[in-house]
Amino acid sequence: SGASDAQLPTVYIYERIAAGMGFSARLFELHTQLLDAAQTLVARCPCAHGCPACVGPVLDNDLARLETKQLTASLLQVLRTGAVDAPPSSDEVKFW
Repeated sequence: SGASDAQLPTVYIYERIAAGMGFSARLFELHTQLLDAAQTLVARCPCAHGCPACVGPVLDNDLARLETKQLTASLLQVLRTGAVDAPPSSDEVKFW
């Protein structure tokens, strides 16, 4: 990680066992495949806006009306490529 990476989305995974068990290192090695698999899972899910099967729990309130599936797909795209191609802003979510 350096100054040029400072503005890129970053996921930190920590092991909670002293000296670790090697999970973090292995997940780092597999990060491209994991992100690809997550993007495929979201894209292939037949739901319209996101569901527990593709994006995890969705709140049962006004926030649930957000385009959770589209937001998740956009986040995965940025994590995979570094290219920002965000959906348009809405009243609920301001991207810019």
